[in-house]
Amino acid sequence: RGAALVCGACRGGRRGRKRGAVARGAPPRGAAAGRPARDGSGLSWLIAGMVLAVALALVWFVNIENVYADMRFQQGQVYGDNPRADLTDQLLALNYYLDAINKEPGQDFYYLNLGRTLMSIVDIRRQNPKIPLGEPKPDARLEDLLANDLWAAQEFVLRTQVDEALPGAFPGSDLAPARVLNQPLQETMSYAETALKRARELNPLNKDHYANLARLHSFWFSRLTRDPEHLRQAINWYEQGTTIAPQDVTILNEYAGAVALMGSYLESQKDAAAAQTYYDQADALLKRSAALDPRYSDTPLRQADLLRLRGRTDDAVSGYVALIGQNPHALDPQIGGIIEALRGQPEQLRRLRDAYDAALAKKPDDPALQSYVGMLSARAGDLPAAAQAFSRQIALQPSNLEARRNYMLVLSDTGQYAQAADQAQQLRALVQQSQPDQSVAELDRLIELFRARAGGG
Repeated sequence: RGAALVCGACRGGRRGRKRGAVARGAPPRGAAAGRPARDGSGLSWLIAGMVLAVALALVWFVNIENVYADMRFQQGQVYGDNPRADLTDQLLALNYYLDAINKEPGQDFYYLNLGRTLMSIVDIRRQNPKIPLGEPKPDARLEDLLANDLWAAQEFVLRTQVDEALPGAFPGSDLAPARVLNQPLQETMSYAETALKRARELNPLNKDHYANLARLHSFWFSRLTRDPEHLRQAINWYEQGTTIAPQDVTILNEYAGAVALMGSYLESQKDAAAAQTYYDQADALLKRSAALDPRYSDTPLRQADLLRLRGRTDDAVSGYVALIGQNPHALDPQIGGIIEALRGQPEQLRRLRDAYDAALAKKPDDPALQSYVGMLSARAGDLPAAAQAFSRQIALQPSNLEARRNYMLVLSDTGQYAQAADQAQQLRALVQQSQPDQSVAELDRLIELFRARAGGG
């Protein structure tokens, strides 16, 4: 859900940490010289033994804290990195990451994952229209969250209806998940930013920390506020990241994407001259990336996107078609955005649809490609072709809720109301089976409507 933050050196927990070791003491000087021990030797041995015991205890407890910190971090990853993680999972991960930081506050990747989890929480909660954006919190301090009792916080999450919690629902609670649920969205983003900045402060030569701060601000712009100041900050952090790692084509391409997005924003604000300046800069960055790694497949995709933003739609679609020919899933991460951007251009939509049809001829059992053909056909106005594609997708994925919903709508749009009612009925059964808490009232109304129309009502 949220934008993905990465740390190339951090996956899987700590790498190569040096554990403490006890230095061996030198033998008593008198013994080394072969002289009889003095009368105070007993006291000396007692003091040496006490010092050694304290040293052993310190080494033991420091290492144990390190081990426990890693355990908490890995427990947090189990919840936070799950592709199906919901709000409860992310709050449980939050508690584990905070406990890892409390046990060992000097590990930059603990803060990285804390920032990512806070962003994921925002990404989930923003889908609830009752939760306000609010305002950023310039003085956000991680210490506000770190004073967190792990097991009390975990119990709070597990016994609370977190999906229904609105800001202010838990007054006076010092538990971190309650604080986060009490916050408007931009305030939580401020804590995420503070966590990522702490990671960078701990390891300023790690390129990923600069890229992650850039991703945070890109997310802030794209999914929350559309405030161009966040886009400017994203561009600034990407620029610093490319200074640290000038040959990293992933960061370079993301940098180009943020610059192109600024061009698109300025064009929407009727500032065509400034937009072209940003488009030219993005083009130069992508050419530099292509020169560094000609085989990096992300670069031609971004170049096609840039052509589309500049209004060269025919050239952009030609680029997309070529990419589909090389890899039918090359556009997967952004196919929805591409289809939306080509709304009102049926000829270009059909060109893309035909490219996917050609890919399906080689791999007809690919449900994702069937879905793309269906969506493109529907947007291009070819509803019979859309119905066929969604029908084939359902044959491959009978439990796919989205496929059944799409098929139901296309059947309705083509006047096949009896079949639409049947699909709505099957969709209702699937929803109740897989999402028992989900309301099916709307589907009940659709079933009644379709049956009435099928009967001439």
